[in-house]
Amino acid sequence: RPEDALELLSQAFSDESVREYAVSRLHSASPERLELFLPQLVQALKYEPSHLAVQTDDVTMEMSDSADTEGMLEVTETKRQTSDLCSFIVDYATSYLGFANALFWHLKVEEAATVGTEFNKMYASLRRRLIAALQASKVPEVTERGRSLLLQESFVEHLKKVTTAAKASASARANKETALKKALAADNLLQKLDGLPLPVDPTFRMQTVLADYAAFFNSAMMPTKLTFSNKS
Repeated sequence: RPEDALELLSQAFSDESVREYAVSRLHSASPERLELFLPQLVQALKYEPSHLAVQTDDVTMEMSDSADTEGMLEVTETKRQTSDLCSFIVDYATSYLGFANALFWHLKVEEAATVGTEFNKMYASLRRRLIAALQASKVPEVTERGRSLLLQESFVEHLKKVTTAAKASASARANKETALKKALAADNLLQKLDGLPLPVDPTFRMQTVLADYAAFFNSAMMPTKLTFSNKS
């Protein structure tokens, strides 16, 4: 099974030929299955001896349908088989756009979690490489996914600013929630999302945030509960 190769991508195996063999085993995994152990793959990037290597290949792409990739766009490509983990996951993401979405946000999370370390730069670099690979495609759906991911990133950053300001606006929780609802209702960007994919589930297309349903959970960190309408 492809997932059996995960152990060979751990810190215990630094030999490049061993890691190349492990990557070769991943090529046969379906996008749904590969996404299940994407967190482990993203962690394994820390142990790649050439994690900043950039490869540029001339590729030809065409659209195809696959019964095994429900909910994902499959793009077949003509290019050489990649042997390092960084190149593999980026190339795989340009073929399966649901996987691309998940990969982007896993890299984003790890980038934030590793601030001040060498891994932070690696994750940031690979995330930029992913976007560049998507935008370099000749397939409109693939380039659109690259643009969508940048919009999703801007959406999340904007949402963080709105919720942070609401938390700081008052001392009482009820007053904070009132401020949050007012801010969400008055925010033009959040009231007109135009079908932007929800980062945690890109099959859900957001139309608007439903401000009246917004709330802060009862905990020290006060995470925010938000409800979005779906674009039909």
